[in-house]
Amino acid sequence: MLNNADFVITLHACNNATDDAIIQAMKWNAQIIMCVPCCQHEFFEQMINSVMPGVLKHGIHKEKVATIVTDSVRGNILEIMGYDVKIMEFIDMEHTPKNILIKGVKIKKESEDRRKKAVEEYKKLKSFWGINPYIERELEKELGIKIE
Repeated sequence: MLNNADFVITLHACNNATDDAIIQAMKWNAQIIMCVPCCQHEFFEQMINSVMPGVLKHGIHKEKVATIVTDSVRGNILEIMGYDVKIMEFIDMEHTPKNILIKGVKIKKESEDRRKKAVEEYKKLKSFWGINPYIERELEKELGIKIE
C-alpha cells in the first residue's frame, strides 16, 4: 500500500473526485499536486448570495460561477495546508473548455501569518457564497482549525 507520494496528478476527475484526489495527495504529503478538474456540481445548489441574484438566476451562469468558486475553494484549502498555489489555463480553449490546472507546491517553511491570511480569505469566500465544502469536511482534522 502506498504511504506517500512526491507528485500527484489528476486529469478530469469529475465532481468531488478531484477533492478526493487532493485529500489523498495531502495525506501522502505530496510535494507537488496538479489537478485538472472536470465537472463541479457541489455548489450549484448550495450557492446563496443576495449581492448577485442577477448572476445566479440563470443556470448557465450559475454553473460557471459554481465552477470558479469550487476551484477557488480547492486553491484556498491547499494554501491553508501549506502549498503555494497557482490556478491557470494549461491548454487553449479551442481544444477543451476543461482547461484549468490547479497546481500546489508544498512550501518548505510556512509562516503563521501566511496561514492566518489563507484561513481568513477562505472564511470570507465561504460566507460570501453560503457554501459548505466537502473537501473541508473531509479534512477537518488535518486543517486543525474550526471554520464556521
